[in-house]
Amino acid sequence: WGTVLGELACRWIEDICATQLHKFITSSSPFKPFSHVGAGAVNMVIIPLEEAKCNGPVVSGIRRGTASFAGAVAFETLTTTARLTKFAAKKLNGLSIYRHLGSPESYSSGQIATPRNMNAAARPAIESLSRGLREANATIIIIPYREYQRTGTSG
Repeated sequence: WGTVLGELACRWIEDICATQLHKFITSSSPFKPFSHVGAGAVNMVIIPLEEAKCNGPVVSGIRRGTASFAGAVAFETLTTTARLTKFAAKKLNGLSIYRHLGSPESYSSGQIATPRNMNAAARPAIESLSRGLREANATIIIIPYREYQRTGTSG
């Protein structure tokens, strides 16, 4: 039975590779942005052609196709930028950030009483936002800049 099942699995994998490999590749993480932008580029050509075949307004088709392409490029740019920022933040998070900002224990929410109204909530909210911005500034800008000053372009 082992030979029969092995041969069956081999044939099944060959069939999937021959008929469905493109679906796997286009939906895999490294190729997804290229696939999405490529689909937008195809729309930029196909939509005006379909409008021309149907005797519709070609200018409208060009506008919709261009909007589709621009939307795909903008979406993938923002998605890739968000992923790169998240990656950089994870890598930089291990650095000694708390030396510059104070210890994380000083940020505990147990020290703040429950606010009674909107005005009472505004100050802690602004302070929390300010701490977050200082931490992001230190993580993304200050620490890499100091590292660059210290080591230069050599890494």
